[in-house]
Amino acid sequence: MEPSKAVKEYKEELVKAQQQNERLTTLVGKVTVEKWLAKKLKSLDSSNLKQLVDFKPSSSSLSVNYQCQLLSINRSGLYYKPKTNDTKQTIKNHITKVFEQIPIYGEKKVHQ
Repeated sequence: MEPSKAVKEYKEELVKAQQQNERLTTLVGKVTVEKWLAKKLKSLDSSNLKQLVDFKPSSSSLSVNYQCQLLSINRSGLYYKPKTNDTKQTIKNHITKVFEQIPIYGEKKVHQ
């Protein structure tokens, strides 16, 4: 065995191990920050959590699916747009207006 060849192989293995160590350290740091952030954000209500999700695809950002997992929200809820019944809403507004004008009216009078 040649000592120079053994030293060269050892140095190559050492460089590979250092690169792998740096990569794993970066990965552990990233996961730790993500979990910590997700834990801190759980105190927010669901509408605020939904606003935090980033839909723009870029190489550095997390996928929408993983963001939803971290925030503990359903992905399908992000795309839901509630339907509004305009006639029902106008009736509610009118009832509220009548009640504000004459608060002594009961339920039956306001309804009429």
